[in-house]
Amino acid sequence: MKTNKISINLFIIFFFLLYAIFISYPLINNLHSILLPNIYSSPFFSDIFDFINILKESEALLFKNKVIFHFPPYAFDSSITFNYFGILLGFFIKNKIAIVNLFFLLVIAFSGYGSFLLTNYFIRDKLISILAGVLYITSNNIFHHYYWGHLNLIQMQYIPIIILLFLKLSQESRLNLRLTAITGFFYSLQLFSSTQYAIYLTVILLFCFLPLILFKNFKNIKILCINFIFTSLTFLIISGYYIYKRLNYQETIVRSLEENLRPSFRLNSLLNLLDPNHKAFVGVITIFYFLISVIYLFFKIERNNKIWFWSLILMFIFSLLFMFGPITNLSPYYILYKYFPLINKFRVPLRFFPFLLLSIINICTLALSTLLKGQSAILKIIFILLLWLSLIMQYLSSSYFIGRYLYDGIF
Repeated sequence: MKTNKISINLFIIFFFLLYAIFISYPLINNLHSILLPNIYSSPFFSDIFDFINILKESEALLFKNKVIFHFPPYAFDSSITFNYFGILLGFFIKNKIAIVNLFFLLVIAFSGYGSFLLTNYFIRDKLISILAGVLYITSNNIFHHYYWGHLNLIQMQYIPIIILLFLKLSQESRLNLRLTAITGFFYSLQLFSSTQYAIYLTVILLFCFLPLILFKNFKNIKILCINFIFTSLTFLIISGYYIYKRLNYQETIVRSLEENLRPSFRLNSLLNLLDPNHKAFVGVITIFYFLISVIYLFFKIERNNKIWFWSLILMFIFSLLFMFGPITNLSPYYILYKYFPLINKFRVPLRFFPFLLLSIINICTLALSTLLKGQSAILKIIFILLLWLSLIMQYLSSSYFIGRYLYDGIF
């Protein structure tokens, strides 16, 4: 039984890797090149070269036993997970661009797999959960960050996994040391990959999931607190030194409210979500399915899924409002910026987008699983394929996907 479960999960990961190759085509044709949309004539606007320089410096310092975590003064947000991936792969592959591209393909694949795991926890339906994973990685957002060389911000794979572990932990009726250790470990990986996503994820968990979890499990609040304390201890043991170094490095860094109000850093209108050439594109069809799903679930949601449905609704609302940035003194992002620790160290409120996307996907798939409950696998596959085609067609007019080319310049 356990062997069969491992085989199924390996097959699903392999599927997402193939899908990653498909949606990033023609990148697989030449991993030594950089994939670009035709709106850019070269990649030299990108931060990718900063990340490569950090990788080279990290290699040199690590091999001299001088440093574990490298924070050069010119890099605002490095990625330890990319650095160590690059160092390990560097024993076999010397071309740094190829290492970046392999990292990107694996990140896409495991982001899809992470979304699959979260959705499958909600609905217990692998076919529909695969659709959720596919939709999570088919977005302008992840390719925008690749084109701009944000190797920290392409790493969306840990977000759904940590939410899943948080939800599992909240259901425990006793101390679970194994689960607390795993959760603390993955939270550390999130911190090492993207500090900004780690902070934003904390906001989402505290505001969207924790209140309803406490309401549902009030009788087990003591066990809940103990599990979260042990998770926090594991997290601090793994990443405490990194946090200390990072806080010292970023002590003087404060991102102003004016900076966070830049039009390209925030959502300016709900119409941005409908613009196929915007990095926060969701799509008219997706929004339509989402609204229909919310109405349907409001009347048809099963009792055991109510808590998750309303948590996802809260995640959608908070993420959307945060993405507008500090537009007034009463706006949610302004309050967050003023009173939540470390938020003022970051910019670009649009980076709440992965949480918005996850909420939309999981509400749609929750409705779909309720609608197709008890139906045959063949009918589900046909329905899912038609749904996927209707959603993927939205990207045929997106400059993030159409008219891409490989930049073959010498690096």
